[in-house]
Amino acid sequence: MKTNDQVAVMNRLRMQSGFTLIELMIAMVLGLLVVAAAGAIFLSSQRVYGMTETSGRIQENQRASYELMARDIREAGGSPCNTLNPPVIMLKDSTASFWDLYRNGLGGTEGGANPDSIDLYSGNDAGIQIVEHDNPSAVLAVSSVDGVKDGDVLMACNVDVSIVFGVTAIPGSGKFLQHNSTSNYCQEFQYKKPEICKGASGAFGYCFKKAAGKNFGPGCTGQGKGPAIVVRPSAIRWEVKANGRGSNSLYRSVYGTTKDGLSATASSTAEVAEGVSDLQFKYQSRADPTKFENADVVADWGNVMAVQMVVKMVGVRGAQSTTDLKGTGGAALERTLTNTIALRNKQGVL
Repeated sequence: MKTNDQVAVMNRLRMQSGFTLIELMIAMVLGLLVVAAAGAIFLSSQRVYGMTETSGRIQENQRASYELMARDIREAGGSPCNTLNPPVIMLKDSTASFWDLYRNGLGGTEGGANPDSIDLYSGNDAGIQIVEHDNPSAVLAVSSVDGVKDGDVLMACNVDVSIVFGVTAIPGSGKFLQHNSTSNYCQEFQYKKPEICKGASGAFGYCFKKAAGKNFGPGCTGQGKGPAIVVRPSAIRWEVKANGRGSNSLYRSVYGTTKDGLSATASSTAEVAEGVSDLQFKYQSRADPTKFENADVVADWGNVMAVQMVVKMVGVRGAQSTTDLKGTGGAALERTLTNTIALRNKQGVL
């Protein structure tokens, strides 16, 4: 017969007993299953988040690309003054083909298997007011000459006429811009084709603004009736280039103009969106508004009234892992955006 002390010892031993080996193995297996399930859920959630983040970045880049490109395309051929009539080109010995293209407001390059590019011409860098010009002479009195130098190509304009000319001097200590026949067809501003000029003067002299209390001179066969300004003709180029990070990006570059075309280097270049794998443009013409054509078959850029753009983007490596850039079947996440934009500054479009 066991004593009370023996029973107490046995109870204490029973209470101190652990798991058996089988129980421990079962517990470990169940724990591993729980950890594996939780890990799978975490990895799946992480991948979904990464894919969603990559898709969101693609859509954000597409939205920014469309908004900025559409704004520039709509304003092709525009200026703060006259947007309907083509400018009169006064530049002597200039490259006529470029200025013919400038008059049209845009021009495109067909890339074939490579991305296309587009140049959009305008005169939107305003800020210089014409203060006085009451005879067709070669000198404009202006509000400022800051940033202007001899040889610059500028455009004087109002709501009636736009005249592209070359600056030949900034005379005196006042605020004047000189335009004479050393770089221009005519010494006087003309509102007709400059080839008609004879000697220093022409038959179609234009005067932009008379001062208060004064009259226009006798040579002003064309007279401005409102405010007039001086702007810089320029071009905005949209193109796809390598970004130096292992992928391609969409770039917006601004070029000034010379008498023979665009400046050799851009005055500014901005990277708009990364991960652009392709950029294509097609053009709708008044001659046949039922179809869109590639740049290499556009017969007359002056008739182009709408542009169709196709931007293709793929996910690029940023904070995401490589698997975040892939979708169904392991293929890279890719989105294509197609839009058509009307050119507001083409007469008859709106």
